[in-house]
Amino acid sequence: MKYSKKSQYLNEYKLDENGKYVYRGKYFSIDGNTNEIKSTYIRVWVYFSVIFAAIIGSGCINAAGMNNSFYVIIPYIAEVVLLFAYGLSFFKLFAKGYRVKEYNYSVSFKKLSPASMGIAVTAAISFICSLVFIIINGFDNQIIGCILYLLLKIFVICSAFVNSRYVGSLKWMEI
Repeated sequence: MKYSKKSQYLNEYKLDENGKYVYRGKYFSIDGNTNEIKSTYIRVWVYFSVIFAAIIGSGCINAAGMNNSFYVIIPYIAEVVLLFAYGLSFFKLFAKGYRVKEYNYSVSFKKLSPASMGIAVTAAISFICSLVFIIINGFDNQIIGCILYLLLKIFVICSAFVNSRYVGSLKWMEI
């Protein structure tokens, strides 16, 4: 079922004999046996945690250009916005156990891989902009911070790309 309107999924909640609304729609889960599903969940949570820590950590580093250069700061802001968009879809799919309601699955799964690739692209832009700033203005007496920032950007690029490929390859089944 495709959900074109925001409230269309409410038709899948029905009153039970106690007068409470109960979800009567379809559920989805990652395809596989219990151990495979558990290892997949652990893997996606590790990917998300690592990417989140690397992006937020890179913003906490006092690297050259992060304090006063719009072309270094704007890609980082875009990266953080995409991180939170990714996180919202991620939590809708993976935060409530191994069963996902159809409306969460149909909306959120399609957004995960593109948001993860968006994170990789904005991290790459952020990396390039930082390099340009360093080439033009030097390290601004922050050599260690700059190197650490650039290394974290490379790590985010690689992690987000691997995550995008992995999440995009997950097979889901109706349960």
